[in-house]
Amino acid sequence: KLDIAAGGGRVELAATGQISGHLLNQFSADEYEGRLRVATTSGWGFDANNHLHVLETSGEQLQNIALLTNIAPGERIYSVRFQGERAYVVTFRQVDPLFAIDLSDPRFPRVAGELVIPGFSHYLHPLAGDYLIGIGMAPDPVEGVRQVPQVSLFDVDDLSAPQLLQRFDID
Repeated sequence: KLDIAAGGGRVELAATGQISGHLLNQFSADEYEGRLRVATTSGWGFDANNHLHVLETSGEQLQNIALLTNIAPGERIYSVRFQGERAYVVTFRQVDPLFAIDLSDPRFPRVAGELVIPGFSHYLHPLAGDYLIGIGMAPDPVEGVRQVPQVSLFDVDDLSAPQLLQRFDID
């Protein structure tokens, strides 16, 4: 954890911690209400496992106060988006599970809902209301394996039952 308000234009190290796995990109980490939330994948192939860590600063240490693990074992994270007390994680091997994660109690994160559709989303973007846009790839309807770009609109108002409202495949 870096302190960018140290004064004099300096950046100082404030705290350190350790978690398992690797981050996909900048959207895999988020700070909310003073806590760091991080989604990681550890291992490869069928041994892959996905985790959501919640860390809190204690002195000069970042302490892991919660760990949600075994999110789609054998798959890897393709996209993540944190939004307030929620997180959305997409994993992929053959289909696209969109996991809706409840972070309202940061010490006890839980998968509240899941939506499985063909393809996967590389990028998730929140919209006004309780909607997400997913941009990714869908299996070609004719050839099956070959993939085509897709844009999906998800309704995540009910965290326990995310829904695909519409999907547009780009030829």
